[in-house]
Amino acid sequence: MHGKEAPTWLDLCGEERLEKEYSAFRRDVQAGKLPGVTKVSLPDEDLTCWRVKLEFLDGLTQAGMQLNADLERLKSQHGQAHGALLLEVSFPEAYPAEPFFLRIVRPRVKLYSVHVTEGGSVCLEALAACSGDNGWKPCRTVGSILQQLLREFVLPHEPSDQGELATAAGAQEEPQWPRWPLCIHTELGRGALQGYGLQEARAAFHRTAWLKGWAAAPPPAAAAATDGRLALLPPLPPHWEVSDALLAGQTVFVELPLPEQPGPAGWFGQARPRKEETDQCEVLAEAERVLRQFQAQRPGNARLVCIERVQSLELWHRYCRRRELVELESGLPDVQLFHGTSKDALELICRGGFDVRLANRQGSLGGGLYFGTSSSTSSSYCGKMFDRSAVQALSAPPGQAVPASANPPATPRFQPGCQAMLLCRVAVGKAGTAGPGARAPQAGCHSAAAYGSMHVVYLSDQAYPDYVLHFSS
Repeated sequence: MHGKEAPTWLDLCGEERLEKEYSAFRRDVQAGKLPGVTKVSLPDEDLTCWRVKLEFLDGLTQAGMQLNADLERLKSQHGQAHGALLLEVSFPEAYPAEPFFLRIVRPRVKLYSVHVTEGGSVCLEALAACSGDNGWKPCRTVGSILQQLLREFVLPHEPSDQGELATAAGAQEEPQWPRWPLCIHTELGRGALQGYGLQEARAAFHRTAWLKGWAAAPPPAAAAATDGRLALLPPLPPHWEVSDALLAGQTVFVELPLPEQPGPAGWFGQARPRKEETDQCEVLAEAERVLRQFQAQRPGNARLVCIERVQSLELWHRYCRRRELVELESGLPDVQLFHGTSKDALELICRGGFDVRLANRQGSLGGGLYFGTSSSTSSSYCGKMFDRSAVQALSAPPGQAVPASANPPATPRFQPGCQAMLLCRVAVGKAGTAGPGARAPQAGCHSAAAYGSMHVVYLSDQAYPDYVLHFSS
């Protein structure tokens, strides 16, 4: 496999190819030709499914040292079985005409760790069944792919912030995938030990490959009420409108009818499809719930003048994954809380999500994302100044500007003379205490709380911007 001449078994197919490749891979592991790979096995003696154990990775980089230290910590705290990365390689019947599927089984890693999707699958163009020089080719092997990954898992460059590794606010319409070194998600505590499921791994791979343009979207079923691509995502919230823009990865803003306004409001600049009477009632009920939350402790004589539902598949997918982990550990559901900020920041949050790297670490509860239990609490932050240059620094390499989009993204419909805030879903989990300078919740907790009206989370994907509330003061 490592000589100048390609091994003859590369021309084989089916079970014969698998037998030869497995034997060659096993010899390379035993000979130490794949540093970091310490074991390969066949669960149930099935050649179409390999389990590969990674430990003692390259410790010459800071990322490699940290990865090894985190694995050692997991081993000391939870047992020998958790002191290594466990990978699984699955082969299709048509292999090598079709690529194998590679995923991390455990432990869980941070979002956007190099080439690893939210579901734990490894998404490389070389593993995608697409045309072009960089797509899958039968001459590629498990060994050659792992050699590349073992190098890139411990890249020498580090993120500018060792806190949450999340997408920068203000990302363009085309989703961006930063390439951070592989990082164990130690902040999850025992939750990091929870293995990725095969179904979630495959769904995340297909969705990421589709968004990157490496694969065609699955065709919609003839009898399906919505596009087949939604099968790759967690269930959508009730009443979401499904449109081509939404399925193309764009953030969509849908204006809800205020109870005192007759009929449902329309999509911006477009006629909204006529809805059945029962659906209209559901949308009105949704708007009434939001209105009641706003008015429960509203700021002074403020009046809500417009409600926009924020719909983003990318942000929703990330949030659902985080919420699942928080609920698994705490047994507590998510809650709806208010978030006040400037209009510029609000717009960027809706498009690219929250970004804890932009948080002020000297806040009363540290450098996290602050939310209020009432609209009155959050309204005092609605006029704060916002530094777009900080987002610029996180969104593009030094000295380079963020490229302008050919098709400007949708934006909230800001009302003249009005302010705006967000009503968000927040996975607060178990709340503890914190102080200035904090960058993570108290041990065993998922958030911090104070004064009975303030909650702070320290991970960017721990909150989802559910609604934009426009109000006059």
